[in-house]
Amino acid sequence: MKPVYIFTCALALLSLTAHASPADAHPEPLTISPRHSVAGITPAGDTGIITTQPEGTLIDPLYCSSEKTYFIYSQAQAPASTSDNNGYAGKMVRTDKAVYINNLVSEFDRNVNYWVKGDIESDGTVTFKFPQHVHHSDATDIYIARLTPSLSDNAIKLAINEADCDLRMKWDGDRLVQIMPENTDSKLKSYSGIVGMANAKGEFIGYGEQGIAYKIIDDKILTPPAALKSSQYMLTYKKGDNTPKSTVITIGTEGDNVWFQGLNTFIPEAWVKGTINDGRITIPTTFTGVTLNYLTYITGLTDDLKAFTTGLSILKTEEGYAAENVIFTSIGNEIIQLHDNRIMFDAVMTPYNEGPKTPATPVIDDGDEGSEPWTEEEGMGALCFMLDPVDTDGNPLDQSKLYYNIFRNGEPYTLTAGDYGLENDITDIPYTFNGDYIYNIDGYIMFFFLHDMDTIGVRALYKNGDKTTCSEIATHTFKQNSLTAPTDENKIVAVEYFNLNGQKVAAPAKGLCIKLTRYADGSSTASKSVCP
Repeated sequence: MKPVYIFTCALALLSLTAHASPADAHPEPLTISPRHSVAGITPAGDTGIITTQPEGTLIDPLYCSSEKTYFIYSQAQAPASTSDNNGYAGKMVRTDKAVYINNLVSEFDRNVNYWVKGDIESDGTVTFKFPQHVHHSDATDIYIARLTPSLSDNAIKLAINEADCDLRMKWDGDRLVQIMPENTDSKLKSYSGIVGMANAKGEFIGYGEQGIAYKIIDDKILTPPAALKSSQYMLTYKKGDNTPKSTVITIGTEGDNVWFQGLNTFIPEAWVKGTINDGRITIPTTFTGVTLNYLTYITGLTDDLKAFTTGLSILKTEEGYAAENVIFTSIGNEIIQLHDNRIMFDAVMTPYNEGPKTPATPVIDDGDEGSEPWTEEEGMGALCFMLDPVDTDGNPLDQSKLYYNIFRNGEPYTLTAGDYGLENDITDIPYTFNGDYIYNIDGYIMFFFLHDMDTIGVRALYKNGDKTTCSEIATHTFKQNSLTAPTDENKIVAVEYFNLNGQKVAAPAKGLCIKLTRYADGSSTASKSVCP
C-alpha cells in the first residue's frame, strides 16, 4: 500500500507497457545499491531544485521513450526490472540557450515534481551538467546524473562519478536523442549511459533511463462540433484472450465525417474521427489522451497483431457498424506493445436501447493483495474492488453515467479537496476517475482512504437524466473479533455466486468466481474463490 505498491499494482493490472523479465533483460544480475564510500554529492551549476515550470516555450505533451527503463517492483533492493519504455508523456521547455525536461526519470515517485536543465552548446548539442539536485524531504536528498557501471563480486554496480556524469543529447529532426558514451568492456557496455536517481552518497536507488529520446509532436485531442448528431451503440468484441466484452459508445455523423467516442476504453470520453466513402469509414491513427502518464492512440492492427494498419477501417452495415481491422489502443504510435485489455477482435456496433437499468453491485477484493485497514504508520488504508460497468443482468452501461459512493462505518464518505488533491469535495465519484488516491484499472478500482474505519462499503450509482438508480452496498469489515459468538445481526442469511463479468450464477462454475456472503444486518462481504 506504499507508493511503490500503488504504482506496481497499476502496472500489473493495466499493463500499459510490455515489461521484460529481469532474466530476459540482464545478462547478469544488477545490484542496485553499490556501497562505495562517497563523501557527498556536489550539484553542478547553481540552479538548485527546480520545481516550477521555467520560462520559455512549453511543449506538452512531449513524446518520450527510452531503450530501457529501470525501476524497483517492491521494497527489495535487487534485482531491478527493465523494459522498453515508449510513448510516455513528458514536458519540455525550450529557450535560446537551454532545454528543460520535466521528471526526466519517468518511474521515480510521481508525486515528486522537478525539472532538469540542459545547456545548448555552439554545435547544437544539449548538455545536461550533472549531478543536479531534484528532491529534498526530511533527511533525504535525491540527485540525478549519468551513472558509471563497475564490476564488483561478479555483480554490476552503478554510482555517480562526478568527473564524468553529464548527459549529452543531439537533435535528429524533431527528436532529441541521447549520445551514448563509449565503453569497450563487454560486461559493462550494456549498462553505459544509464541516467538515474542517486542518494547523497552517489548510490543508485533503482530508478533510471537509458537510450533516452524526446520527440516534438503536435497531437491534439479531437473535439466534435457542437451540433453533432449522435446516438449510442453497443460495442461488442473479443479481448486479446478471446474473452467476450461489451461496452456503450457514442457515434455521430457530420457530412462525410463519422465520429466515435469510447473506442479507447481507458479514456472513454475521447473521440476519433473517420471519413466515409462507399460505406467504408477510414480512421487515421488518432491521439486520444494521456492515462497513467502514457500517450494513447487508437489505431488498427493486422490480424496477426504484428503491424499497424495504414488506417482503421469500419464498414457501415444494415445493423450498425463492423470493424475490418483489429482495433487497438496503442501506447505511443511507434512500437506495438500488446496486451489483452487493449485489443478488440471482431468489433461490432449496434444501436443501444438503454431503458431503466440498475448497476451491478461492486465486488470487494478481500484477498491477501486486496483491501487493507488504515494504520497510523501508513496513514492510509486500501479498498480494492471490482466494478464492471454492467447492470444486474450483465448488460453494458454508459460509463459516463456511472458513479460510486464510499461508505465509512455505514455513512457516506466525502472526498475532501484538501485531503485528496481535488478541485472540489465529491461524494459521487465518477467511474472513470483516476487521481492521487484512486486508480481505476479496467474496472478494478483501488481507493486509498485517509481515515480509520471499522467497516468500509461501496455502491454503484447510475445517473440517467433525472433518474438515479443504485446498486446494493458491498461492505468489508476491518475490525472484528474472530472469537465473538454469532449474533442475530451477523448471521449469514444468503450466499450467492457471480462470474467475473458480474453476472449472478445459480451455482459456482468451474474456475474463478466471486462468492458474496450476505448478513442479517444488511452487510455483505465478497471473496474470490476457485471452484472445482
